[in-house]
Amino acid sequence: GGGAPPGGGGWEPVAPMNAARRDAAAVWVDGGLLVTGGFDGKEDMRSAEWYDPAKDAWRQVKDLGAARSGHGMAVVRGTPHVMGGYDGARYVDEAESMPGGVGGG
Repeated sequence: GGGAPPGGGGWEPVAPMNAARRDAAAVWVDGGLLVTGGFDGKEDMRSAEWYDPAKDAWRQVKDLGAARSGHGMAVVRGTPHVMGGYDGARYVDEAESMPGGVGGG
């Protein structure tokens, strides 16, 4: 067991994110990977970034309305939605969406 299968198929490095984060959420949207919120070791985060696999690059996108980590995220009809999580003080029931997706770039 272990290791990559013959002919490749293993993990390969990609460009690092703009911010270190744990307990973030991620979805595939607009041809790339959207990562939102999380915890940077000091505080819960509002920031979001999108990975463009064609350019192997991350770019900042619109911040969340509220900081959150450990939240859920889903794409409904092309629109990312985040819900729940922890804001550093309490577990939240709020949800928010990003109409229009991450936009062109």
